[in-house]
Amino acid sequence: LRPYVPGDDVRDIDWKASARSANVLIKRFVSEKHHKVLLVADAGRNMLALTPGGESKCQVALHILGSIGLITLGRSDEIGMVYGDARGSLRVRQRRGENHIESML
Repeated sequence: LRPYVPGDDVRDIDWKASARSANVLIKRFVSEKHHKVLLVADAGRNMLALTPGGESKCQVALHILGSIGLITLGRSDEIGMVYGDARGSLRVRQRRGENHIESML
């Protein structure tokens, strides 16, 4: 429970706890919903170019995709990917798990 602040939804007020207290209190909820994450990556020739730091754009993209994948692991979210270039694209179905993330990378 936390104190009410203007803008809070009145449906979240815990009326019983507020009656026992001198303040209006709001119920805190933690979302336990599993999300579906879809990553989109460029796989064209431009990704072979170097960044100003000297890394290839492809390596930077892989680090970012892997980092997002690690975030989804802890939340049991599903993650998938679409990647391609001017010639076409490929899709990796959304699934959960460390093995799936490793296979995407």
